[in-house]
Amino acid sequence: MGLFLVLLGGEMLNTTEPRTLDERAAFIQALDFGLMKRKLMDPEEGQGWTAEEADTAEEANKGFLIVSLKNPEAKVVPCAATDHFWHQHILDTRRYPKDCEAIFGQFFHHDPYFGMQGDLAELEVAASISVALLRKEFGDNVPLGTLAGCGGTTSRCRNCGGSH
Repeated sequence: MGLFLVLLGGEMLNTTEPRTLDERAAFIQALDFGLMKRKLMDPEEGQGWTAEEADTAEEANKGFLIVSLKNPEAKVVPCAATDHFWHQHILDTRRYPKDCEAIFGQFFHHDPYFGMQGDLAELEVAASISVALLRKEFGDNVPLGTLAGCGGTTSRCRNCGGSH
């Protein structure tokens, strides 16, 4: 595997970007989300999560990104905690586009209205497919929390506004 870009606190450590799917998946696993987790743990500025909740959401977010990368034709639906984590990543407007470019080769868009425009049945199908893809990718090692928010249905997803 070649050297690749790893962003730590928004700083580039290397300029050779990952090229293969495995290199890009390794890039995702190597991402340092320490500042994001710190923000999400803040009771006023973030979600007030515990360190354990933030770690679980980070692991789930990385799983979501890997499955999205490896299945570009699928609408992968994140669980509620992953969605909050993803939103925090998007809000880092300097880092998120760079990470997207290194991972996907382009900006990875978020559809905040999926499931709200008469497409609830499509969201439920996408959630079921997402669960199957996560299980296919990770087997018994599905990242903790990845399935907890969707579990094959959208019931918990609607608790965060159905915004994915």
